[in-house]
Amino acid sequence: MKDGALVTLALIGIVAAALLALVPLIGAAVAFDSGPAWLGWVLLGLTALLAYFVLIFSTVAIVLAASEVLDGRDATVGAAIAGAMRRVGPIAAWAVVGAVMNLFFAIVRERGGIAGSILAGVGSAAWSLVTFLAVPIIAFEGLGPLATLKRSTGLFRERWGEQLTGNISINAIFVLLSIPAIGIAGLGVAVAGPLGIVLIVVGAIALATVLILGRAASATFGAILYRYAATGESVGPMDADELAAVARATG
Repeated sequence: MKDGALVTLALIGIVAAALLALVPLIGAAVAFDSGPAWLGWVLLGLTALLAYFVLIFSTVAIVLAASEVLDGRDATVGAAIAGAMRRVGPIAAWAVVGAVMNLFFAIVRERGGIAGSILAGVGSAAWSLVTFLAVPIIAFEGLGPLATLKRSTGLFRERWGEQLTGNISINAIFVLLSIPAIGIAGLGVAVAGPLGIVLIVVGAIALATVLILGRAASATFGAILYRYAATGESVGPMDADELAAVARATG
């Protein structure tokens, strides 16, 4: 909240990802409904790839901007995007990895019944945890996908308590914040008419705001955690003792 560049970058990422993924997503829905299923999966994979690339690109930009803010400097949208452009190769490679993994989990969930849903849920959660620091690693080190995965996994093993507690806390906070927005939109659907439309719009805007702030907060936490995990340096609102206490509380 202290620097508008972080929120602006999150907004740009969410809007751009939604716009780029819209066409192949519609095509996938049509293919699953009346066309060959394989085409639907291909288009769904393309949707995931485009959305992932844009979201990872914007998150790298947020992480770089957050690092500037944490060091006491003013972050700018232009400088953050320029920094992310210098990492476009690793970003694209990691987007492919992320898209493939999420498509794999989607297929397991779709084809595996109840057991598949459980396995996909567990696998997706585990993947999210061990790759939590992947984006900061790409932002600061510019590693390729295999090296990024190895590095993220290694830091996860060393600092899993901070990642687990911090990620859950951020998600829990913004899930709670999203409930009123969803409630307002749901009330609008129930009321209908002009008032209902207003309530739906208000709820949608509120929910989008929560999502944007949540992405900015998560990326900022990733920057803080990466610097602590990689160098032992504590920056921002948390000192070394607080970060260490988180590890002791969950380890």
